[in-house]
Amino acid sequence: MCRVTASGEDRCFTGPIRAEVEAEALKYKLTHQARQLSARTVKDALNQYIVSREKVLSPATIRGYETIRKNYFLRLQSLPLKTLSTQDCQAAIADELETHSPKSIKNAWGLFSSAIKAAGAGDFPVRLPQVPVPDTPWLDPDQIPVFLNAIKDKPCELPALLALHGLRNSEILDLSWKDVDLVKGLLYVRGAAVPDKDGNLVHKAANKNRRSTRTVSIWIPRLLAVLQEKHQADGYVCPIGERSAYFAINRICKKAGLPEIGVHGLRRSAASVFYHLGISDRVTMQQLGWSELATMHKHYVRIAEKDQNDAINALKEFAAGL
Repeated sequence: MCRVTASGEDRCFTGPIRAEVEAEALKYKLTHQARQLSARTVKDALNQYIVSREKVLSPATIRGYETIRKNYFLRLQSLPLKTLSTQDCQAAIADELETHSPKSIKNAWGLFSSAIKAAGAGDFPVRLPQVPVPDTPWLDPDQIPVFLNAIKDKPCELPALLALHGLRNSEILDLSWKDVDLVKGLLYVRGAAVPDKDGNLVHKAANKNRRSTRTVSIWIPRLLAVLQEKHQADGYVCPIGERSAYFAINRICKKAGLPEIGVHGLRRSAASVFYHLGISDRVTMQQLGWSELATMHKHYVRIAEKDQNDAINALKEFAAGL
């Protein structure tokens, strides 16, 4: 007995010889797929792919998919799946280079290629544009006191201080007063809040990964003071919106002569401070909520120029005694 699933429906084939049953089942599946492809376009495949994942992916991810569908590979979307070729896909990528960045095209193609493959049209080996190494601004340890002084008593101070403790945007928006322990100086990070495709904030019980659910120790005294000053019996800690905080922080940084780091750059700055102080990777991952050490070092930890110079000087002192 061999069972085949096509378009969400199961069909069973039975017989005395295994090879014959498998051949019959495969023929049915291929015929079914060919019939489907003849009447479908890339856009149909993309729509089906997004709908099939609405219940398993976050609202923010689905919103991102919708944005890609509306703005990328519009000419490619009208092509029928049955006749789609690698040349069609490569030409579409070349067209996108006129209006979008290499990184955006790479992300968009990841969605399109997955949808096309899921629809049974195959995998097309294309060459994607090279993505330049991104500029990832952050604050080194000497800049953090300047930043703290610049944001003091500003509307964005609270979300900025939370981000400097390693909270993600979604975690800041979800943090409620019941998650704050002012006596022990702890933050209980338990969930996330993200906008849905209509822009409405959706609070989720789970955040990004299993290590994201964590207890964060408050190590900057100013954050504890601000939380004590603003404390309420219930509700959410940060009423300021994510984008408002991003632009406000960048304005303050620019005025203070600091890198424009937004909210997420403060999380990167936190990782770099931990590294600067020699705090173990294990503790850093626990406090900032990473599940992969490689991710933390590749994308977040930055080494201050002073630390690099100190390391080189130490090497020179060692070499002088050889």
